[in-house]
Amino acid sequence: MQTKLISGVALVDDDGKLAGNFSATDLRGLYLEKFPMLLQPVSDYLEEFSPSSLNAYCVKADATFANVVKELVESKLHRVWVIDDDYKPIGIVSLTDICAIFSKKAF
Repeated sequence: MQTKLISGVALVDDDGKLAGNFSATDLRGLYLEKFPMLLQPVSDYLEEFSPSSLNAYCVKADATFANVVKELVESKLHRVWVIDDDYKPIGIVSLTDICAIFSKKAF
């Protein structure tokens, strides 16, 4: 994540379907004595430290911009995954993306 300068990645199951989300926020509260947890499967880590991340919020590709913004606001999220009809992630919309749109339009 640091190398690619991204703040979150989709977690997928064996079929490539969206199964969760891992972000920098999930590392909050990780203390030195818990570092060995980073060697476990990410699902085990999230189950212990951030179980809500195993329920990623998503919208279908045909969702309207208004619906995506509504989902972000109501759920108090930073990102919503865009999925295809097979529930495979094909994109992401973040608050950063939305802020960039409005800042370009405002100036």
